[in-house]
Amino acid sequence: MLWWARSLWQTSRRDDIHSSPSIAAERTQPAAVTSAITGGTPVVSAQTAGPQSVERVATPMAASLIPVRPEGGGGSFVSATHQKVDSPALPASIIASLHRKLSRDRIEWAYAELSRPSRQNVLMSHAQDASYKNDLLDKLILQEKLPPDLVRRLIQWNQDQNHDILFRDYCLQFLGSVGERLLREDSKNSDDLRLVNDTLNAALHSTEPSFPGTALLGLERVANAENDAAMKQSVANDAILLASSDATPMASRATAINVAVHYGRTDILPTARRLLTASNDSAVQLACISALGALGNSSDKATLQAIASNPPTPYHAAAAQTALASLSTR
Repeated sequence: MLWWARSLWQTSRRDDIHSSPSIAAERTQPAAVTSAITGGTPVVSAQTAGPQSVERVATPMAASLIPVRPEGGGGSFVSATHQKVDSPALPASIIASLHRKLSRDRIEWAYAELSRPSRQNVLMSHAQDASYKNDLLDKLILQEKLPPDLVRRLIQWNQDQNHDILFRDYCLQFLGSVGERLLREDSKNSDDLRLVNDTLNAALHSTEPSFPGTALLGLERVANAENDAAMKQSVANDAILLASSDATPMASRATAINVAVHYGRTDILPTARRLLTASNDSAVQLACISALGALGNSSDKATLQAIASNPPTPYHAAAAQTALASLSTR
């Protein structure tokens, strides 16, 4: 049984959130808004008057701000409650119910949720918190109109070391998605697009294990969306440099090898052949095997056959067999 935050949102105009079965089933029950800080002491109480007047909203954040729209209109914010909930699916239901045309109040609520460092969320693990925020960011990216200030917020969250490293990596991933969308919407000269490119290029030199690889993938998305040959060439060059540098964290080297292969860069082969035997990192080894299968030649068959015959893991065996099959067609 998990502990989740719970809140009330009273509304006569349901323009910000659609009802869901898990929430609707509770609407006629008494509810209380309590503060996580006071250890569950009720600070606001409400007796629901029927399905049209009150909706319960579940959020994993212990002290989040939820818009309240009374019958008479207007709006304010209340602290979320801290109560035991039988269904761990409730936070997912509130995410799923957020539609593609959120009001400014709901956007600001989402920003408040995302700005809260994961260590302040005592209700979930860091991975669960990052997953919740990832889903929330998905909703913001898919808005009919890109929310104002989203690019700057993503950059801020990515660079803020008070946030969990997984969430910071997600923010870098979403910058690539935003850049891709800006190009689709013909915003090539926008300040936001320049910020996206500058941030992703700077992250190529990060010492965080996954950041260079994540940034490279983001730049690849932007380059492909812009369909610019020079930019694609630049991304491929960055991939070669990252893969060949011993200063690049291993997680990002595997990504760089894969990106170089995607662009058909045969000059990745010397690095792939070297790292296949020099690295103990499975992700790097698998990327190297893939590179030999996609871009290598007959001289690589003996190495791949040895791996297929005596693989360290079933994944290595499958990768080597696939690579050999690919070589046999050339």
